[in-house]
Amino acid sequence: MGWRNIFITSSTKISTRDSGLLITKEGGEVNIPLEDISSIILDNNSVTITSRVLEEIASRDIVLLTSDEKHLPNGIFQGYGRHSRQLSVAKAQINMSVPRKKRLWQEIVTKKLENQGRVLELMRCEGSKYLYDLSKRVKSGDDGNLEALGAKYYFQKLFGDDFTRRDHDIKNFALNYGYAVIRGRIARSLTSYGYICSLGIQHKNEYNAFNLADDIIEPYRSVVDLWVANNIDKLSDELTTDNKVSLVEILNADVKLTGKKYSVNISIDEVIKRYTKCIRGKGGNLILPSIIPIQEHRYV
Repeated sequence: MGWRNIFITSSTKISTRDSGLLITKEGGEVNIPLEDISSIILDNNSVTITSRVLEEIASRDIVLLTSDEKHLPNGIFQGYGRHSRQLSVAKAQINMSVPRKKRLWQEIVTKKLENQGRVLELMRCEGSKYLYDLSKRVKSGDDGNLEALGAKYYFQKLFGDDFTRRDHDIKNFALNYGYAVIRGRIARSLTSYGYICSLGIQHKNEYNAFNLADDIIEPYRSVVDLWVANNIDKLSDELTTDNKVSLVEILNADVKLTGKKYSVNISIDEVIKRYTKCIRGKGGNLILPSIIPIQEHRYV
């Protein structure tokens, strides 16, 4: 399992050499073992990448993210699912009953609200008790749409009464960047387990190739929220390279699963593993991440 997240911001050629990712740019070159790499983020439109690199990325389950003109991740490249029982996973996914989908969504929304309450608590904002109480009232399938009710309340307590997720401001740019990175990592894990990513539990947009990733990400969003809340003073009008690197390295921040610490990166595979058991009727409840204070682990 790779752990390095490679962030490319300048004109660069990317190729392979000796089972490594060879990054060549003005001033020299760096060779990083491919087995160490979890993700590659391209944040420059003059990067040249060889077809051999794409082949290696696909075969090693490394996720490649591209960025748009606003420097926000806008594309994902990954290999086809290579799970040993891909057909059985896809069948279980397709044949999942409506009651089971509703129960899984209930668990996801419950944990999301709990994590939002924890973020407010860690940031010493008012409102954590309300979100904790709300999490206990979530019904099967989130009948009553408490997720949306909680989200509006949560963001206004965290970022101010005038804040909305539709605003074109630096806080939303940072949130969207962090969400996109985690979404890409979740999509990679789902594909490697043999899932059809467009078939979600609650998200059903026919134009969205990653509906299931958008379901699974919900409890993880609070990790990004906490980073943004903690780093508002370091944000200017645009995300800096250092901001983006820190947001990418959220993948190496810790969360808790069943009382044990895991990096976000490793925890995603654990969550998908249990999810697979659940849809096959072989598991009990989902295991989902609980938020703890962020301690950045940056590897160079």
